[in-house]
Amino acid sequence: MRKLLYCAAAALLGLTACTEDYKDWKPQTQPTQPATVTFGDGSITEVATIDLNALPEGQTQVKVATIVAPTASADGYTPSYTIAIGDKTYDIDADGLMDVAELQTYVNENFGRRPVERQIPATISMWVANGTTAVKSATSGTFNISVIPEAPQIASAYYIIGGPNSDWAGSAAAKSIKFSHSDQDVYEDPVFTVVFDAVADGDTWFAIGSDEACDAITTSGDWSKLLGTTSGNGNSGDAGILAPRSSLSDDGSFKVAAGAKKIKVTINMMEYSYKVEAVNIAENYYVVGGTLDWAASAASKAQKFSRSDKDLFEDPYFTIIIPANAGGDTWFAIADDEACDAITNNGDWSKLYGTTAGNGQNGATGSLARRTDLSDDGSLKYSSSAAQIKIVINMLEGTFAISDVAPQYYMVGALPGWNEEGARKALLYPTSASVMTYTSKYTGAWDLKIWNANDLGNWDNCYGCVVDGCSDATGALISSGAQAISAPSAEFYTFTFDLGTMTYTWTKLDNQTPTEYEAIGIIGDFNGWGGDIDMSQVTPHNWYAEATVTGGGLKFRANHDWAVNWGAELTVDEGSFYATGTNGGANIQVPEGNYAFYLNDITGQFAIVKR
Repeated sequence: MRKLLYCAAAALLGLTACTEDYKDWKPQTQPTQPATVTFGDGSITEVATIDLNALPEGQTQVKVATIVAPTASADGYTPSYTIAIGDKTYDIDADGLMDVAELQTYVNENFGRRPVERQIPATISMWVANGTTAVKSATSGTFNISVIPEAPQIASAYYIIGGPNSDWAGSAAAKSIKFSHSDQDVYEDPVFTVVFDAVADGDTWFAIGSDEACDAITTSGDWSKLLGTTSGNGNSGDAGILAPRSSLSDDGSFKVAAGAKKIKVTINMMEYSYKVEAVNIAENYYVVGGTLDWAASAASKAQKFSRSDKDLFEDPYFTIIIPANAGGDTWFAIADDEACDAITNNGDWSKLYGTTAGNGQNGATGSLARRTDLSDDGSLKYSSSAAQIKIVINMLEGTFAISDVAPQYYMVGALPGWNEEGARKALLYPTSASVMTYTSKYTGAWDLKIWNANDLGNWDNCYGCVVDGCSDATGALISSGAQAISAPSAEFYTFTFDLGTMTYTWTKLDNQTPTEYEAIGIIGDFNGWGGDIDMSQVTPHNWYAEATVTGGGLKFRANHDWAVNWGAELTVDEGSFYATGTNGGANIQVPEGNYAFYLNDITGQFAIVKR
């Protein structure tokens, strides 16, 4: 009937047609009325969305609800109010005003900093007090506070516009020099970083743009959205504040003076701040401290990082393995030659590199900066039960990574050969995280040096003695400029390598005619306990094989027979890969995978290393 009436009205107005496609008239949507909940015999009414970004500067309170107070229960009592949001309770006044900082903190902690509207359930309670006693007299129903936290708009990506590219419009279109960022939300981690080439023969000029700014340049020639420095065009300096060009009195372009090879820019988009650094990588870096005296290690430069022979800017990674305070904390800093010399010559420790996270707060990874740029010493701390730790630094990005070093050390020398291939087959058998041994018949002349698994093939990072061919029964180990160690005589010895004390020891065997075996094999669940995988004798009485197993138990045995076999209570993993087997011992449990197997038939020591 309603449709017919509207068709008739249309006809009266001279409209041309009325069909079934004519749509019912609907009233316009009315604004949603704010919700009201009970508050004793009063009420609480929600307010409109609170945008903390739009508050006047200096405003400290904001209205979160309209309160019609309940009737107080007795004369002489003064009412006051609290608001409960989640598990937090805050003071609020009779006009519904709450502290801005408290509201902002609550939203940040529970929802993050992103400036989008949040719906927060809340209740308000009235308390009455007479000076000595306070009693809750009423609590409201639950209502919502709609709030947008204070935070600038942060884009998901930023780019260098200009820089080494003289075609600024082209660089905006290509977006090729992109800032890096963590995997975190940009409002939890608002810091972006980029390293790029400086202009080779002059000053380097650039600006910073988001996708929106780049697209505005490309599509409409609008450069106003680029970010520049508030210090003025070409006056960026080392640090300052960012702003869009639309709010600056000039372009505000950044300038880095000629002479830099690379430029590192760090921006904090929560603070709209920037830091610009000319990057020049030193030829050498060192660890100062660790298990050594700090001043002495700076003077000796003994703990030197190694690196490839590539260009410093092509490969800016430096690596070192140092002894650790096993079971405790290892404290250290990073130095170049300038920092070491400043300590030795002037007692100046300010040029050391430390962690930007704060003294001892670094964790396994983080960023480096000179102490002059830190609020404290920024000394690095690493806690581990390992005997050694590996430190890798990227001096282009100014980052570090620290990790445990498994006790996997290999002999290179007269017995297995003076090459990496032979060394891989001559693993020293660990007895703890810091002590390894190797029992065999030695030559008595320039017998060995030692490589860690991470440094196989790197002659600069060998362990050895100070004097080439030293044949003392015990001596000190060094890891820089190390020379070959010789056995005291051409007989059977156990060589002991102790990283905890950085010493080595030769122990002559009482039995100089140990049993000889024709074959040593590996047998187990993986081959149905039949058809041994034969091992090769790579040095006297030390056997090696590499094999893939399907998982389960296995043992070593001699001469394809069970009269002599080696087993132990061990489940192999990255941290537990060695033991001393006994004749008739338990099956060794080895998960599926490809492994290198090592066995000494004199001591029963074995190791199973995942490849």
